[in-house]
Amino acid sequence: MKTLALDRSILGGTANGPVIVAKEALSFWGGVDPATGLVIDVHHPLHGTRLTGGILMMPSSRGSCTGSGVLLDLVLTGRAPAALVFSEAEDVLTLGALIASEMFGKPLPEPNRAVAWLKTTITSDRKQTRKVDIGWTRELWVFVNGKLVFAGQNFFELDGARKFPDGRCSLDNGAFPLPLEAGDNEVAVAIANNFFGWGMMLRLADPERVHLAAK
Repeated sequence: MKTLALDRSILGGTANGPVIVAKEALSFWGGVDPATGLVIDVHHPLHGTRLTGGILMMPSSRGSCTGSGVLLDLVLTGRAPAALVFSEAEDVLTLGALIASEMFGKPLPEPNRAVAWLKTTITSDRKQTRKVDIGWTRELWVFVNGKLVFAGQNFFELDGARKFPDGRCSLDNGAFPLPLEAGDNEVAVAIANNFFGWGMMLRLADPERVHLAAK
């Protein structure tokens, strides 16, 4: 007969991300590279896996209590897993997560992301397409007259989603064609963020014969 234990949450919250499952315990000290979030223990089944942003599920951790410092480093640099789930009692990584939350204000899992909407009306004297330079942080969607025309991610902590320059909000982050109909055009921008601060900038490369509609 199996004995079932009740689930217990040490640090409450919600998390989204790919599920990373390990049947063996993992030592973060010497087993995870704090500079990249990669598992570097060549003897572990997760060797070469990037833990950043994932939901890590394993029996427990193992090894030195220094592993809590490695997790703290990962959290502070934005390279930590989104959540940790253990099937056995665990105190090393739990300590690191508690220190990150209580002493540095960086909880694990991260708080739910919030979404802000910005809206304006652009008036064009004719049907045309104009180039737009855009800068933003985290996630962004641009709609023109109800249709999605641009979407992008700019995550400092993820190599594949870090826009130039170095994940900062800049008009060099990206560009896209803005389709405009003759007359008034509703432009709506949604920004999603759960980390640090908000940022968004948008510039028409050539504003001639285009202007913001009067309020």
